[in-house]
Amino acid sequence: MGRWRVPAAGAVAGLAFALYHATLLPGVDFGDTGSFQTMVGSPIITPRDGYPLYFALGAAFLRFTGGDPAHSLNLLSAVEGAIACGILSLVAGEISGSTLAGTGSALLFAGSYTFWSQAVIAEVYALHMLFVSLTLWLLLGWEQQPTLRRLSLFFAIYALGFGNHLSMILLAPAYTLVILLSAPRGWRSMFAPSVILLAMGAATAGALQYAWNVRTLWFSPIPPHGALDALGTAWSDITKADWRETMMMQVPHGMAGDHLSMYLFDVVQQFGWIGPALAAVGLARLAATRWRRAMLIGGVYLANAAFAYSYNVGDAHVFYLPSHLMIALLVAPGIVCVADLAVRKGAVPLGPLFDRAAPIAPAASGESLASHRDGRGAPLARRDDREYREYLTEEQRSQRRGPQRGSRVGVERGCIARRMQPDFHHGLLCVALIVYAGARMYRDYPALDRSHDRRPTEVLSALTADLDDQHAILLTDLNWQVDNGLSYFAKAVRPDVAYAHMPDVWPYAPALVRDNLDIGREVALTARARATLTNAYGPLIPTVPDARVFVPGISDLIGGLAPSTRYVLAVLKPSRGFRVDLEDLSRAAGGLTDGQLRSVPDGDYAVIAGTIGERPAFVTGSNRPFRHRVNVGGVAVDIRMESWLAADTIRRMGFGHVIAAHRHTLIVERGVSFVAFDQAGRSIRSGYAASIFAPEPRYLCYR
Repeated sequence: MGRWRVPAAGAVAGLAFALYHATLLPGVDFGDTGSFQTMVGSPIITPRDGYPLYFALGAAFLRFTGGDPAHSLNLLSAVEGAIACGILSLVAGEISGSTLAGTGSALLFAGSYTFWSQAVIAEVYALHMLFVSLTLWLLLGWEQQPTLRRLSLFFAIYALGFGNHLSMILLAPAYTLVILLSAPRGWRSMFAPSVILLAMGAATAGALQYAWNVRTLWFSPIPPHGALDALGTAWSDITKADWRETMMMQVPHGMAGDHLSMYLFDVVQQFGWIGPALAAVGLARLAATRWRRAMLIGGVYLANAAFAYSYNVGDAHVFYLPSHLMIALLVAPGIVCVADLAVRKGAVPLGPLFDRAAPIAPAASGESLASHRDGRGAPLARRDDREYREYLTEEQRSQRRGPQRGSRVGVERGCIARRMQPDFHHGLLCVALIVYAGARMYRDYPALDRSHDRRPTEVLSALTADLDDQHAILLTDLNWQVDNGLSYFAKAVRPDVAYAHMPDVWPYAPALVRDNLDIGREVALTARARATLTNAYGPLIPTVPDARVFVPGISDLIGGLAPSTRYVLAVLKPSRGFRVDLEDLSRAAGGLTDGQLRSVPDGDYAVIAGTIGERPAFVTGSNRPFRHRVNVGGVAVDIRMESWLAADTIRRMGFGHVIAAHRHTLIVERGVSFVAFDQAGRSIRSGYAASIFAPEPRYLCYR
């Protein structure tokens, strides 16, 4: 390992952490993040929460940091993501032989859209990437020095990774092949009793992490009948058997092409076209020079990409993360290969530059003129040396008197200059890669900055406003993502809120409502809970809207805004269960454009941008995501659609963004998203409709 490789990895990790910490989500979020934030620190983790290592690390980190559990768990992801990037730098440096190339690859992955979005929220994927990178590094170390000790460490870390995410199994085919093909005494030596026992011991220890989850079954209202029943139930829940039957390898044939288009969009979103192109070159280089390593990285890529492609879930993009990591890894040998080709083809004429730089560069690094080549002492060049003859130009070789009759020091300097040219090309292109990664970070920083995102807290605060367990109960039936956020909110932020899920209480709802009204407690309901109650009991339990909760319509969002105010209105195909009020949307479009626009364009993605009361500066409708820069009232505005609506139903970072004056002005969600902003890009007013971030109406039961 190069002496600068570990310091460079530390620098990458430090930079990645600074990036993630600066853009960290400050509190609770919806979806799985809300569930993780709720469960962290709890001594009881069900088999359904099949991430024992993640929760164990989260609990330890929470005790270490104290404070808000949601923020602590978000911060832990930033730490794990930063460490993953540091280790990735080591792996990329190892397979490319270049510390600078490894640094560039790691920074490119650190700033990739999906990974960055997962490293600033409470999620399992940052830790998963840490284990993928770490096991790769350990396996490459064993390949170089195949000792039983190194193999033991690899087995232990690989087994430990299963406590965070079961998709570690997707690494097994490539890992197994490399171990068998790299065994120093042949593949049969890997079936020696000592190795088999070692592997079984590691697997058993890894499986024991789930004893925590199995133990919880005996605390349930209906405990298992015995150990076998408990193990069967736990296995079904931990592996999500009900999901596997309907989602794994279940992409409809008619959507196969669309999923391929989504993948191409996703890869370009992470790295641009440059990343995949360099990765292809890098894989070809490894295949020609270190084919086992090419098989290792290519095998991991194929297994994870194929799984994500065939996984019929609403957030398939996160399951592509291991394959994205492999692309980032291959960029390192790719950039080195391009540098080598540039030297061979003489793409950059650097001879005169190196003639002048030759006496300086070795001395600056503490080398003598006679010891530059690969750190080994090289004898002074002679006129009949092959290297010296190649150094001379054809014209010089034809001269009777010239450099070939020059001083021995001059000859040696010329040969040193020739040796330095590949290093210079490598360094130049690697620095260009680092600059490219930095430019992408700068461009995406506003879009991925969630440091001021308090929308989930605002939605839940409005839902529970004026309710406490002394005076009211709340019956809910919410979108599952919002419901997970409410679980955390009622546990950590508003523990005085008493609520119950309507599907759990509707059989005895009349008695529950009557008893609470008898003691003077209000019974509040969400919209779907009220619909369930009305469908079940009709006029027996009458309800009225709760006047304390105001739910603005789309046209209400623009009410009172002054003419010439800058705005963006985005309408994305809503998720199942939500409906856009088209009449209200038309009124809003007419109000924004002073009647010049009566409707919003058709398409899954529709956007209107401009200043109120004037002709819109930008109007479009599309069935494919797009990015567009427009001038709105003298402000440069980037409108970015960052999702593939045909397949995406869950996007933790939102489905799009409005960036005004390089400021994160609006996160665009499915449904209707609106923002009015000032010249500095600061939001004056924003709001949502037909979305999980839209205000939730509330109702009250009465006698």
